[in-house]
Amino acid sequence: MKVEQTTVQQIPLEDRKGRPRHLLWIWFSINVMPLTIITGVLGPSVYSLSFGWTVAAIIIGNLIGAIFTALHSAQGPGLGIPQMIQSRAQFGSYGALAIVFVAIFAGVGFAASIFVLGGQALHQLSSAISVNLGIFLVALAVGVVLVFGYDLFHKFNRVIVGILGLGALLTYVWILGVNGLPDTEVEGLGVSFSSFLGMTSLAVVWQLAYAPYVSDYSRYMAPEHAASASFWTTYWGTATGAAIFMILGALIGSVSGDVDTIGAIAGLTAGIAGFIMLTFVLGTIDAGMINIYTPMLSVVTIGQTFCSSWMPRAPTRILISAILLIISVFIAIFGQEQFLTNFTFFIYALLYLYAPWTAINLVDYYMIREGDYDVASILRADGGIYGKFQPIGFTCYVMGILIQIPFMVIFPIAGVTDGYTGVVAAALDGADIAWLVGIGVTAPIYYFWYKAAGPRVVTLSN
Repeated sequence: MKVEQTTVQQIPLEDRKGRPRHLLWIWFSINVMPLTIITGVLGPSVYSLSFGWTVAAIIIGNLIGAIFTALHSAQGPGLGIPQMIQSRAQFGSYGALAIVFVAIFAGVGFAASIFVLGGQALHQLSSAISVNLGIFLVALAVGVVLVFGYDLFHKFNRVIVGILGLGALLTYVWILGVNGLPDTEVEGLGVSFSSFLGMTSLAVVWQLAYAPYVSDYSRYMAPEHAASASFWTTYWGTATGAAIFMILGALIGSVSGDVDTIGAIAGLTAGIAGFIMLTFVLGTIDAGMINIYTPMLSVVTIGQTFCSSWMPRAPTRILISAILLIISVFIAIFGQEQFLTNFTFFIYALLYLYAPWTAINLVDYYMIREGDYDVASILRADGGIYGKFQPIGFTCYVMGILIQIPFMVIFPIAGVTDGYTGVVAAALDGADIAWLVGIGVTAPIYYFWYKAAGPRVVTLSN
């Protein structure tokens, strides 16, 4: 096992030894963690959906959202570079910084959420470990993996994927067949158009949130592997892994009024709760790693934007990862009291920011350039043939965010926001279809504008 030396550099052909099947296990196991369960819990707890309707929304949302994630993953083997730096082709080297900052915000936010649940799982495993200490220990384990980087992450992932799968199976068996469900009469749960769309959107954004990550791992795949293989292994890995544990969350949320989801699972799996909590801890380490790794690459991308000759290697990668870990731990410790509310707000914020970006990136890659990019230009500070600023891409991105505003539904957070419901969303009885508008409108405008005007490159002064 060797320490990873590359960051945003193009991966040399001799180092691209990965196989598409590796992506199946990565994206399945990354979803087998408590945060996925929490997302499923939101169906009955936030949207007052019955178990059946929550399951339907989860399946539909994951099957739709995973399409976008898998399409981004299929870009990796051909280009051999991280997703965020590839965005320079659509936005220019300076214009891409907007989405790079979003990726950093998203990764750190997800990492903090994951660390909270990992700390709770460790506390359930041993009462001698406080939640705060548990958060620190999970982050420390993530840091060890990050020191070695990509190689250790893959090895760790292959070791634990069987354990995580067994844990998921036993959790279902114990809740449904051994201990049984509690005699709880759930009132007020049914279905409405707005609540069903809301839960479906959460499942979609769960998948969209991985879009800036996936080619960071497929970039190590050998280029001779067909893009379709990377697509399908990523698609079924992330769709099935997320759906299995979100449905478990829906089940728990439907029968338990306990706001402490980890505690509720421990109670429902009494007898094997220790093993289940251990699998949760392993899952949080697995998922925590990618949610620090990609923001680290994004930070390097920012620095490399202003100095193309700066191609940092392992020491800088480790230092930046450590800083991001510390920030995530700080957020986790001080934000855990309002965890569920903050997480709901956070994931919707990502939905609105990622939808237009994914539309632009995929249209550009598959419909305009058909995967033909000048990687040397992408890695130049001046953007090479793509320039420092691409007005078409950047304008479409901003427009894609603004056009969603009438369709948005933002939940209130005490002391932060009173919430917001757009005029169209209000007319639809609170149904949030902003992400659908963000993708559905941005994609054709970007395509036809680019085709009509051709590339527009602005070279800003140094």
